[in-house]
Amino acid sequence: MSNAKVVSTPLANHFKISIDHCPKTNEEEKYMSKVPYASAVGCVMCFRVCTRPDLAHAISQVCKCMSKSRKQHWEVVKWIFQYFKGTTSLGIMFDRQQSKPSVIGYVDSDNAWDFDDRRSTTRFVFTLAGGPIMWRSSVQYVVAMSTTEADYMAAGEASKEAL
Repeated sequence: MSNAKVVSTPLANHFKISIDHCPKTNEEEKYMSKVPYASAVGCVMCFRVCTRPDLAHAISQVCKCMSKSRKQHWEVVKWIFQYFKGTTSLGIMFDRQQSKPSVIGYVDSDNAWDFDDRRSTTRFVFTLAGGPIMWRSSVQYVVAMSTTEADYMAAGEASKEAL
């Protein structure tokens, strides 16, 4: 990856990640048996958990395909590494404030974005003094019937974390 082109987003819109995209041919299974997919995903997972909230959604998507990874999934992991290559100098920064710093939370969801079971994704981040202190991107436990319902479920999850 040392000669790879740098990309500006951790996960591009043209990637459609699904567990149904398991290897279809023996040739593809052979190719994927030589690819260190789980190791590569594991390497970036520690950054996602500790210092890189910008990787949360992308890593949660590639983790769905750990057991049945395909060449397309490997391309997504390489894309994440390309993004990471261009953003290694970024870090979490906290601003000094004269008044008491307060925790601020942001929450969002999408409706039925997951191609496999049509569940929505909850994403939230809590900041303190301008820097993120807690973040998550995860698939909701139940299927939402509308965008509003998905938003309420996301707000509920974020509220539990805030408490």
